[in-house]
Amino acid sequence: MPGRAATRAFCEQTATHAQSSQGGASVQIRIPTLLLFLGALSSAAALAQEGPLARVTVRNPLAEAVTGAGVAISLRPDWVAVGRFWVQEDDLAVPCQADDLTGDGTPDELFFQLDLPPGGSRTLTVWPLAEPVAFPPRVHAFLQRQGEFVRPVWQSELWGFSSSGAGRIDVFGRTGPALTGERSGSEGSAEAPVLAAGQRSDILLPGPGLGAGAFFLSEYPEDRARMTRPGDGSPAGRQASSRSYRVAPRGSNKAKLEFKVLADGPIRAVLQAEVTNWRTDRGQYEARLLYLLEAGKRHCEVRAQLRRQATRSREVRLGSGFAQLPGEVAFDHSHSWMCSASREQLDSASDQAAAGWRGLALWWEKGAFETAVYTEEDGGNHLVVLRPDSNRTVRTWHAAAWGEDGGLTSADQWRQYVERTGRELANPPVVLLETP
Repeated sequence: MPGRAATRAFCEQTATHAQSSQGGASVQIRIPTLLLFLGALSSAAALAQEGPLARVTVRNPLAEAVTGAGVAISLRPDWVAVGRFWVQEDDLAVPCQADDLTGDGTPDELFFQLDLPPGGSRTLTVWPLAEPVAFPPRVHAFLQRQGEFVRPVWQSELWGFSSSGAGRIDVFGRTGPALTGERSGSEGSAEAPVLAAGQRSDILLPGPGLGAGAFFLSEYPEDRARMTRPGDGSPAGRQASSRSYRVAPRGSNKAKLEFKVLADGPIRAVLQAEVTNWRTDRGQYEARLLYLLEAGKRHCEVRAQLRRQATRSREVRLGSGFAQLPGEVAFDHSHSWMCSASREQLDSASDQAAAGWRGLALWWEKGAFETAVYTEEDGGNHLVVLRPDSNRTVRTWHAAAWGEDGGLTSADQWRQYVERTGRELANPPVVLLETP
């Protein structure tokens, strides 16, 4: 059974600082959180008396080290009733969480992160917990109401993301590691910024464009550069300059969007978006999107699924992309990623995006690639059109960086980061689960 030696080792490791896995920035862990954590575990009742549930071996298939590799284990039916888990390696506790990714109220996946050496492996033990344990939070997700609209926000120590509708994603570069929003009392306020002043800087002005890694449909095989996005009456939809938010001839394209926080840390935030009543001049659709952001990562995973479609289009495809950056000096792509970088000096006193180096990137599952195109529509966007799998689902990852936190120092450095991250995404850790 895991004891106080393991919990104290964990606290001593995190009390000083934790390293953000992709950005390399030092992040302070709040002492009050650690004291609560120690207090919860000081009682022997917090730890279940049963034996371990499983022995887990995690192997890195790459010949290079991976920092903060995400490890997800599907929960067995007999584990679901446990609800709370403790992951331990020797005398060191590993922060973990049990997430409900289907939104049915039942946890279905155990998630934790590990640093893995080149080609190496680590072995851990999974235990049941009788009482909850509060690990220090490194991500946060909440819903911010702005009049009649709901704006989902998800953030880590490195980045803040938000969505206006389902067809545009905004990003905020962090200037401080503290998580902000609901925990600082801004949730529910239409006037409150998504991230508190002094804690963020707007590095992208998406306007009517896709922003950083938003979702769209491609209904026109003859014109794959033509996007179809779900209009929701939001400011982004009203600003659209062309056909992206097209109104169907027999009804409105004002789709219904419902957002829900499925997981709020401590090391992974998960948001769900349900899109219904989405009508176009070629069909009617329903979609489900999951946004998954891991602690210490610059990239956010998006799982987009067409749950229902009634269409006259011969070949409906799912797509993603990002807006063309002002002052863009570099753009590159392969069959599994694309990225851009810009360097622009803007007036810091004006209400515009931050000056200096900025970068955007997008990855996708290699087998899904159909074509990459550029469109001038809605301010200019780089697009990738993807073939969904048998469940009508595609997986993409989007990321952003800027020069203020050392994440972007040149176009070449950003491209190298994108290539390295692409290798990690295409070669996730290999997990071997042994149960008693």
